[in-house]
Amino acid sequence: WTLRRLVEVLHRVAEAVAYAHRSGVVHRDLKPDNVMVGAFGQVVVLDWGGAVVLPWSELVDVDALRAREDAVLSGTPSWMAPEQATGSGISLRTDVYGLGAMLFAVLAGRGPFGDAPAPEVLTALRQGDIPTVPASDDAPAELRALCARAMAPDPQDRHEDAVAFRDAVDAWLQGDLRRRQATELLARVEGRQDGRGAQLARARALREEAEAALADVPPHADEVHKLAAWELQDRARALEHEAAMSDVQDELDLHAALTLDPRSAPAHLALAERYLRELEAARAERDTTGAARARARMHHHLDALPRRHPGRRALLAGFGPRRVRVCTDVPAEAVLERFEERGRRLIPVPVGSLGTTPVDVELEPGSYRLVLTAPDRDPLVLPVRPGDPEPFVPPGSSEPVVHVLPVPGLSGCPVPAGWFEAGGDPGADDSLPLARVWVDAFVMARFPVTNAEYIAFLDALVDGGDEGAALRHAPRERAGAMGELGALVYGRDAAGHFHCQVDADGDPWDPDEAVTLVDWEGASAYAAWRARVDGLPWRLPRELEWEKAARGVDGRLFPWGDHLDPSWCCMRDSHAGRRRTPVVHAFPTDASPYGVRGLGGGVRDWCADAYRPDGPALADGREVLLPDDDPTANRVERGGAWYGFAKDSRSANRFSTAPTARFHNMGFRLCRSWRDA
Repeated sequence: WTLRRLVEVLHRVAEAVAYAHRSGVVHRDLKPDNVMVGAFGQVVVLDWGGAVVLPWSELVDVDALRAREDAVLSGTPSWMAPEQATGSGISLRTDVYGLGAMLFAVLAGRGPFGDAPAPEVLTALRQGDIPTVPASDDAPAELRALCARAMAPDPQDRHEDAVAFRDAVDAWLQGDLRRRQATELLARVEGRQDGRGAQLARARALREEAEAALADVPPHADEVHKLAAWELQDRARALEHEAAMSDVQDELDLHAALTLDPRSAPAHLALAERYLRELEAARAERDTTGAARARARMHHHLDALPRRHPGRRALLAGFGPRRVRVCTDVPAEAVLERFEERGRRLIPVPVGSLGTTPVDVELEPGSYRLVLTAPDRDPLVLPVRPGDPEPFVPPGSSEPVVHVLPVPGLSGCPVPAGWFEAGGDPGADDSLPLARVWVDAFVMARFPVTNAEYIAFLDALVDGGDEGAALRHAPRERAGAMGELGALVYGRDAAGHFHCQVDADGDPWDPDEAVTLVDWEGASAYAAWRARVDGLPWRLPRELEWEKAARGVDGRLFPWGDHLDPSWCCMRDSHAGRRRTPVVHAFPTDASPYGVRGLGGGVRDWCADAYRPDGPALADGREVLLPDDDPTANRVERGGAWYGFAKDSRSANRFSTAPTARFHNMGFRLCRSWRDA
C-alpha cells in the first residue's frame, strides 16, 4: 500500500461522505474500522446507524449551528471531534474532523491518540489539545497542512464540509500525479545527459583520429587519400548533431516538468545551472545582451527555490563574491577602482580605499583594479578579476604572491604576476582557446622600439667593427629576388652611421616612429644588445605575456575595452590622408590596463615564440616552455597595425610569420622578467 493508494481510498471515503452531506446527513463516527475496501478497489463506508439528519435551515447556515438534542455524546473517542466530546453541537464539519483523523492515520501509521485510554482522549478533546502529524519525508507537507486544518479544534477553522475536503484531497492527488510525471521527465533528462557525454567523448576521439590521419597527407594530395579521414569527421559531426538535439530536448523536458510541477526544485536547479553556463559563455564572448538574458533566466529559477535549498546556495556561492588577497613587499595603501564602460571604453571609477596591505577582501563579480602606493616607490597598478582560482595565488600554492612595488625610474610598465583570461575571442583570427592562465611578473616597454633607438644599435655595431651585422639587421625594402637583401631604408653618412631619410615612396622616416622592415633575427639581436647596454634582461615578449599586457585580466577584446573606434588607435580608418606609420606617442587612448601603448594599432610586434597552432603548452594553467631549436620556424606576431582592419586590432589576434619576413606594418617591443617574490 503506497501513500498514494491510501490517499485514493480516503478520497473515495470523502466522496461517499460528501454525497451524504449534500442530503444533510452527518455520519458522526468516521474511522478506519468503518471503511471496507474490496478486492477490485471498491470502497464502502459502514455503520450509518448513528448518523443524524440536520434541518435544512442549519445546512444553509452551518456556521451558526446551535447545540441540539442530537448532540449527545456519540462516536469513538479516539476518532471523534472535540464538539462531540463536549456535547456543544454537531455539524457537517464534525465529519470533516473524522476524515482528517483518518488522514492522520494514513500519514502517521496510527490514530491521532494511538492506544490512549478513552478518558484521557476525552479530556484532551475537551481542552482542545489535538495532536498534529509529525514532520517526516513520508508525510508530504501539503497533506500535513490539509490534515491540520481538517482537525482544527474550532469547527469554524475546518473545511466547511466533506465536499471541500474531498476537493482538497483531489487537488493533492492531481498534483502528486503531475509531480510523478515531472519526475519521469527529469529522469529522462538525466539519462540523456549521461548518453550525451559519451557521444561527445566519442566525437572528440573521432576528430583526433581524423586529424592524425590527415597529418600525414599533404594538402595537394588527391581526395582518395582523405576520404577515410573525412568519413571519421562526418561521423563525429553526426554525433555532435545528435548531442545538440538531445540538449534541446533536455530544455524542453525541463520546462515541461515545471508545467506539471511548478515547484519542482530539481527542474528549477537544472535550468538555473543551464543558464549559468550560458551566462559564462556569453561573458566569455563579451555578449552583454546574451549575458543579461542568461542572468535573468538563471535568477528566475534560483528565486523559485527555497532560500535554504543547498543547490541554490551552491550556485549563488559559485556566482557570488570571491576572495582576493593582495600582499606586497612593503606596506602600501590599496585603493580599489571598478572598470565601468563610459563612452564605450572601460574607465576605472573609484570605489574606495581598502586600507594598507596585506588586503583580504571579497569582491562581487566584475572587473577592478587596485592602485598600490607606498613612500619611495612608484605606484603599482594591479588589475583584478575575482574568480577561481584566486587571482594572485599561483598554481600549486595556497598563498598569494608578494607583489614588489617598483622603485622610481623602473624602465617600462610593470605587469604583476597573476591569472588572466587568455584567448576565447571568436572575432579574432586564430585566437587561443579561452583559458585562465598564470603569468609570472614581467616588465614591458611602454612603446615599441623607435627608429632613433634602432639606429643607435646599428651605429654601435658599426663602431664595434661589425658593419656586416649592421647592414644585415638594418631595415630594408622587399628584395627583388629570393636570397637577396632589399634596398636600405636608412641613409648613411661618411662614417657609416645611419640616419632617417625620405624613402622610395617619398615618405620621410621620423626618428620617433616605430621601426619597421626588421626581421625576427634583427629584433632579437637588438634585444640582446639593449640588455647588455642597460644591464637588464631585455628580450622579445612571449605571446602570453604580450596578450596579458594588452588585455589585463578581464578578457577585454581591445586594450581599452570591448569596442573599437578608429580615433582610439592607428589603423586603416584612422587617417584622413595617406596611411603611414605613426610616431609612437600618437593615439594616447591606445593604452592597456598597465599603461603599455600601441598594442591595438601602430605596428605589429614580433614575439619570441615559435608559432604553434594550438598556442603555448600549459600545465595547471602555467606555460610550459618548450625547446626552441629550429631557427627557421615561423614566429608569432601580435597586435594591430596602421593599415590593418578593425578585427586586426583585437588583442587575441595571432599571426604566423616567417622569421625572415620584413613588412612595413611590423616592428617589435621589448620585455623582461621582473622579480616577484
